[in-house]
Amino acid sequence: MILKPRPVLGIEIHPDEVRVVELVPTGTGWSVANRTALIPVPNFLGEYGFIEPIVLGRALRSTLDKAGITTVDAAFGLPPNYCAVRALSVPPVEGSELRFIVQGEIELARMFRSPDASFDIINLNDGKLLDSGGQSVLAVGADLAVLANIRDFAEAAGLKTEAIEPTHMALFRGAYVQAPPPNLFLTLSESYAELSLLDNGRLALHRAFDLGTSIFNTAPAEGESKGEPLDVDGASAIAIELRRTIDFIARELREAPPTEEIAIAATHPNAPILAEWIQNSLRIRCRLADLNSANLDGARNLETAEALRFSAALSLALRPPYPLPEAVPVVDLLAHEKLRHNIQEDIKRKSRVALLAACAILACSLLAAGLGTLQANRAAGELAASKARLAQTQELERIKKQEAAQKA
Repeated sequence: MILKPRPVLGIEIHPDEVRVVELVPTGTGWSVANRTALIPVPNFLGEYGFIEPIVLGRALRSTLDKAGITTVDAAFGLPPNYCAVRALSVPPVEGSELRFIVQGEIELARMFRSPDASFDIINLNDGKLLDSGGQSVLAVGADLAVLANIRDFAEAAGLKTEAIEPTHMALFRGAYVQAPPPNLFLTLSESYAELSLLDNGRLALHRAFDLGTSIFNTAPAEGESKGEPLDVDGASAIAIELRRTIDFIARELREAPPTEEIAIAATHPNAPILAEWIQNSLRIRCRLADLNSANLDGARNLETAEALRFSAALSLALRPPYPLPEAVPVVDLLAHEKLRHNIQEDIKRKSRVALLAACAILACSLLAAGLGTLQANRAAGELAASKARLAQTQELERIKKQEAAQKA
């Protein structure tokens, strides 16, 4: 179904700030109309999202008003520590049946901290890598407590929650649509990375790994005022994983074109330094996605740090009705919860219909019984009247006979 173009906000919930990009349709395409950020007090995020979602939501509303942003539909991006991502092997089924099988696998694997969670799934194009006749999906989800926290924040800001997704999945999508996609993507936050391998333009394998420490902000050496812009050990670990993946592609996907480019997406201002370091280390071209490379009105000729800072927020807004390639995944962590809600509403609707039908049947039965009683009473009355007329006739006959006998 083709959706009517409408403005949408991409809102990245970053550990340091809340970043917003407003994407609007124009007569010739799409444009970045506004970008702004809410910078709360430090440590404003807790175990399940915002520590004070209502207070911060109202603060975001004030920030949006100052920026002249009136769009209400918003897609929110979560940091990786609030999300769970795992590849699962499942039987070859589709639709709602697949979702409930995945739900069982998720519960078995204990992907989430609590049994109450919502998730979305991405079908992986990994048939060439499987010996069995099954299939693999990428399950992406979050605890309901986290999602409820974000919804409370959105409501306090006067926004409609269009979707909630991991920021890294949005970064992948943003890099995917900016140029013909290579077969290898790297998305980065300070201490977390995800690798995405494509086959024929479709996601085939996905890996996530925690770097343990910030790859960008290193502690200053003794006597120094600031640290190095890049942690070489962390960069080396990423380069090793990339090299292993490149070798895997060459070995297992022999029909795939050679890896000549790596698409990198990150929001840190030191990301260009890392991209150059990886390029020199692997001798493979690295393409860094940002607002400038998105080729959208309102997002050109920005300073590199600014273009990177808002790249995730823009990527979050790049979802329908924005036109996307069919192969690029669009995730909504509320998908399973929405499905469950729709099923419950359908059950309620069917129950109401069944109740109305039962009431109608009962009413018809009572009406029929009432009509039957009325007809029975009418018949009884007619029978009584008939008996009375017969008795009257018999009495008249008797009187006539007596009179005749007296005359005789």
